[in-house]
Amino acid sequence: LNSAFVSAVNKIIASDEGVKLSDREVLLQAKGEVDSAIRDLTGGTKTHVDKQAADKTKAITEAKKAQSDRGKIPADIADLPAAQENTVDEEFARLDKLSGQAYQDAIEKLTPAQLANYEDS
Repeated sequence: LNSAFVSAVNKIIASDEGVKLSDREVLLQAKGEVDSAIRDLTGGTKTHVDKQAADKTKAITEAKKAQSDRGKIPADIADLPAAQENTVDEEFARLDKLSGQAYQDAIEKLTPAQLANYEDS
């Protein structure tokens, strides 16, 4: 399959028409020729390549439909419910209200375990 594709690309590039084509156009034309040759060899049945192309087209159509559904999402999230309530750990709520030296004194009174919990919260 690879050598058939390379051969088709080289044949197209060597032609007068191929000189005018972009790289993408050359590759697409070569793919079409190879796919056609495979269909001829298999008696016209769908190949794996054809199935992949159909699957890709279906996926693109579904993605475009999903993209169009995005317009239904509200632009402002102010009225949407919170995913989780904001809760404050009551054990350390008093520390968060302190500042300056009072904060430093309260931190120094914590045990190493409490300090670790406070830093993790």
